[in-house]
Amino acid sequence: MIISALKQNKKFLILLIVALEAVVILPTLFGFLKTPDGYYYNGIHNLTPGDFHLYLSYFEQARQGSLFFKDLYTGEEQTPSLFNPFFLFFGLIGKIFKLSNITALLIAKIVIIPVFISVLFSFFRHIFEKKLPLYLAMLFALFSSGLGVFIAPFISSYATSGGYIHRPMDLWLPEFNIFLTIYHNPLYAAALTLILLTFIFFIKAINENKIKWSIVSGFCALALFSIHPYHIPTIYGIPAIFIAALMIVKRRIIFAHLKHWGVLFLISAPSMLYQVVLVFTDFIMYGRYNGTGGPPTFLWLTILSYGLLFFLAIPSFLGFSKKFILQNPNNEKNKTDIWLLFAALWFIGGLLAVYFPLLNHTRRLTLGLQIPLVIFSIMTLLNAKKTLWYKKIENIANVIFFLPLFFIFFLGASTLNAVYADINLYKNLRAEIYIPLEIYNGINWLKGNTEKEIVVLTDLFHGNIIPGIAGQTVYIGHNSETISYDIKEKLLNWFFSENHAEERERKFLKDRGITHIFYTENLKKSGGWRPENKTYLLKVFENGKAAIYKVR
Repeated sequence: MIISALKQNKKFLILLIVALEAVVILPTLFGFLKTPDGYYYNGIHNLTPGDFHLYLSYFEQARQGSLFFKDLYTGEEQTPSLFNPFFLFFGLIGKIFKLSNITALLIAKIVIIPVFISVLFSFFRHIFEKKLPLYLAMLFALFSSGLGVFIAPFISSYATSGGYIHRPMDLWLPEFNIFLTIYHNPLYAAALTLILLTFIFFIKAINENKIKWSIVSGFCALALFSIHPYHIPTIYGIPAIFIAALMIVKRRIIFAHLKHWGVLFLISAPSMLYQVVLVFTDFIMYGRYNGTGGPPTFLWLTILSYGLLFFLAIPSFLGFSKKFILQNPNNEKNKTDIWLLFAALWFIGGLLAVYFPLLNHTRRLTLGLQIPLVIFSIMTLLNAKKTLWYKKIENIANVIFFLPLFFIFFLGASTLNAVYADINLYKNLRAEIYIPLEIYNGINWLKGNTEKEIVVLTDLFHGNIIPGIAGQTVYIGHNSETISYDIKEKLLNWFFSENHAEERERKFLKDRGITHIFYTENLKKSGGWRPENKTYLLKVFENGKAAIYKVR
């Protein structure tokens, strides 16, 4: 049935795929074409600039032959222990076809988009049969955002208060809505695809009571945990709440449902256990887990970040909840109601998880929560069309004309802002985006002329991009990946603030395993430390913009 539906709607789906591919590709292409002579385009974008070269660092490790990855943003001695088939696959694709890491990341986005759109369409198709609500659901899911653009001017940028971030999440969190997920990172898009597949097959297992569907659901979860394990609470928790709700309504224990959850758990458990054991036995991975994700925004700000979708969803959500609860427990629930129940519990359970105090990565759990809101928003709009007040509005205004304008202005403003912000960065030739070729050549020298196990000390900016270009470890770089980042930042500032006693400097470097210093104008401006005439340093590379020193 789903395959048939995909074929019947292929023109619409192809149009969506082409539109999204264009939106994803064109800003990057624009940034590349704007590169001035003598400069290198490093691909950084506005949304989460610190993360970009983290993903490239995994591609680079795969390119250099690593099967297991390590954290290149922290200088502690470590054994590569992270296996991620997503980065391994696309890293090898880049190596085989001689693509840059930036191009490999873009190719990953291009490949994931049609798969994701097909899976999302399949999910919605189980709820909406007619084309109008189905097409609206796809458009709302792929392009809608919140009210962040309108409220951000009145809020302190990125301030933290009471343990919560004080900035609308639709402006900066790639997991928060589907457009940002697809636009930002193919890993997140692949993860959301697997979340949807896990849920689709699990609901089918419950509806049809067929073990084959729970087996497929389990393998989808297994794949998900191998590339993005942060959603273990979502994958186990939401189906468990769903089953509990069905049993409460039926007022009896349904062992067939429990069986399907058990199959999901048992098949996915090896990947889950690998990730959990890795976090609790590898101090680097434990430190990364504690440093990643972070708190969400205040609840009221989260609601505004979902924008009109949240408020549109309320009437149909309440109406469905009342209908479902008041039904005779002996009545068979139709299959659409089962899907709607799952969607409702997905949002409620997901939102509770986002604010669960014992998890360190709660805001990552917003991934996909927009989907239930879209479903109930479309239901509200369909119901509104039948009302008397809608007909009165239709008599005095051209709804077909104003609805797209309404969508663009109120539902798509933050989406447009995300694309505009990137284009504006490239248009203004920001120094963070375009680095001198001399700097790039110096970083590449590290890649081809040093041992694999080195640790580079440099300023924070170049510490962030060296792993993604050279695949070499830095002492300090991306803050969420560097162990004890705050302490290391203070030590970095101390070291380069002035010239200290040579033996003290040498001991500082040796004690921390630092083998090379990548010296640029950034470091020269940051303090009075100068590398010239240091007997413990050997200059191994120099051009007009960068010098590399090896610690003797």
